[in-house]
Amino acid sequence: MPQISIITHSFGTTIGLAYGARYPQRLARMVIAGGLADAPASCRELAGRLQRERPAAFAAAFPAGARAVPDNRICETMFRAIPGRAGEEYRTAGMFATPEARQRFEALQAASGLTNSGEMGEYQFRNGLLQYRFSDQARLTMPIILVSGLHDWAAGPESQRALAPSLPNARIVEYPDAGHWTFVDQLERFAQDVSSFLLER
Repeated sequence: MPQISIITHSFGTTIGLAYGARYPQRLARMVIAGGLADAPASCRELAGRLQRERPAAFAAAFPAGARAVPDNRICETMFRAIPGRAGEEYRTAGMFATPEARQRFEALQAASGLTNSGEMGEYQFRNGLLQYRFSDQARLTMPIILVSGLHDWAAGPESQRALAPSLPNARIVEYPDAGHWTFVDQLERFAQDVSSFLLER
């Protein structure tokens, strides 16, 4: 059977993981960049960042601490900790290692003429993304590489680090100076790492 390799990113990883678990025989390799595989774990990690950076907002949202909030409510609580546009700005800024990286990303996005309609995200949020937890790791027997930015406060570096050993044939590559968009922050390294991985025999 002909096989393909796929590159997934952010919550698009949920689609790639589902496809790989359902049709493992069709995948030669998988690349996961800034991947989301356990939304409650990621949100707990992001709550830790909030506690460090915005202690007053954390205390208001989590009066008994993050551990007191169950998994099915941790993401919702985290999203409500800083409401409105201020919250959107805080979460967006957390995707980038530096303000310059964000400016570079936004310039590239503007130059491309492509925009995110938000339809896919809206669909996933309506259908349980904030409670999503992948559980079919054993079926993903193909080689997998995870590319993680250590300043990725969308998926969370620790959550991505935890995913790698749960997969039968995976390894992780971490970029110390990158955020959620590793392929923008460090394009040449990302291209080299992914190309080398896809060409391995």
